[in-house]
Amino acid sequence: MGGVGKSSLVASVAERNLRDGWAVAIVVGGFSVAELAAEITTQTSAQTSALLSPQGRTKIAALTRPGREEEALLREIQALLRDERLLIVLDNFEDNLDRDDGGVPLGFVETAASEARTRSGLAEPVRALAAAAERGALVVTCRYAIGELDLPQLEIGELGAAAIQQLVLRLPGLREVPAKERAESWLAAKDTLLGSLSVSLERLGDVEVHAGNLAAARDLFQRDLKIAEGLAKADPHSAQAQRDLATSYERMAKVDPPGRIDWLTRAVSMRELRQHSDPTSATAACELAGALFQLGRALIEHGDEQTAAAQLARASQHLELLRRNGALESRYAPLADMLAKTFTTAD
Repeated sequence: MGGVGKSSLVASVAERNLRDGWAVAIVVGGFSVAELAAEITTQTSAQTSALLSPQGRTKIAALTRPGREEEALLREIQALLRDERLLIVLDNFEDNLDRDDGGVPLGFVETAASEARTRSGLAEPVRALAAAAERGALVVTCRYAIGELDLPQLEIGELGAAAIQQLVLRLPGLREVPAKERAESWLAAKDTLLGSLSVSLERLGDVEVHAGNLAAARDLFQRDLKIAEGLAKADPHSAQAQRDLATSYERMAKVDPPGRIDWLTRAVSMRELRQHSDPTSATAACELAGALFQLGRALIEHGDEQTAAAQLARASQHLELLRRNGALESRYAPLADMLAKTFTTAD
């Protein structure tokens, strides 16, 4: 899963190892063996605290000699991992996976036994590096499980409210604040912090949808959904929480085609709840009509035209009532016109 702190975790490990005299090389995203070799040389040359043997420093310097074949470079890096305290981090390894046209890794399934596949020719070198590590170490971070690498796996779950609370309360600026005041600060800021995180997840998910990476978008939207559900449960009468939860359902409908009708049905129910709790809100009525329209379209695509017509008619009724009262929001006017024309023609 993306955005749960994998990179932050390995950065912390790398920093600790540096303090302990290790040499560290971190490669982020796509790479080749030659690029890995270059990064090892560049990064370790600046690490004056690294307790490398003279032979190790000689091997590192040799990695950048012109004309070296990748097989020879791989053997040198294997020797370094065997004999030296060298930590190599391959961060965001998902950038090295083969993907289908929708951006989903080939062979990927949402289980720990996933068979997501690396780019041709890269899996064997990574396995070789892992097998060679004796004094050194290799760490790979990836949002997908990769069965073919045959590496021990540590799954990092997403941060919940309790974990976020711990991180906030450990902020340097709060260390000198008495415990009671720190707890009160957390309670005052909790909803804002979680709401901000939710908005960030939504925006990142929208970017992934636009790029065609539906699996990545689904990961982000699922995390956003859990936050929205938690906030709605904590304050079931909050109009904003109801609205955010409905929006989360609608986003899930975009990235979960088999469950689209179910997600949109949930969204309609939540929009209805909000509209009933604030019947004078034109925005709530417009958004309910929009949700009914989305559900109607999904039902048409599913072949249930009779139920779809009923949902679209409801959407049209809400919008026309708003129009008669002079409360129709301008962005919903084209939808109101289209639905009015459709049902007038049908009559």
